[in-house]
Amino acid sequence: MWRRGRILGAVGLAVLIVGVLAIWASIDRAHATAAILVRTTIPIDPNAGELLTPPPRDVNPALTAERAYAEYERQSGEPVTTVPADLIVRLGLLTSPIGEPSKLAYGYATPACLRQPAPDGLAHRHRCASWLLVDATTGQMIDEVLYLGHPRGRPS
Repeated sequence: MWRRGRILGAVGLAVLIVGVLAIWASIDRAHATAAILVRTTIPIDPNAGELLTPPPRDVNPALTAERAYAEYERQSGEPVTTVPADLIVRLGLLTSPIGEPSKLAYGYATPACLRQPAPDGLAHRHRCASWLLVDATTGQMIDEVLYLGHPRGRPS
């Protein structure tokens, strides 16, 4: 009888451990960074004419936002492999008047001015943002821009 109780206790402990591991794994998946598709044009660097524009509706990037960021960090020699929680991630077409074709890119935005509100992903709605633009196919950095715009997009 005592032996049977030990076996049941061990089985119960094993079930508990498996359950905790399953919950832990599902929480990790829930924390994966999702990129929000650009719906309206975002001025990345108005002085240079760089814009993040809406991608085609059926867009299917080769890399997820997490994998593109991890690849960017790997190429930079950094040990970070996850997108920091304070970054806002957008997926769009990076356009530039300099003659390069538009590229599907992830834009990782963070507030650059501590007194300003956190970005909502649209640079023209806040005064300062730092953008890291990464190719959604290769994970290579395309550009890094500090946007110091006026709240309504007017030059200061």
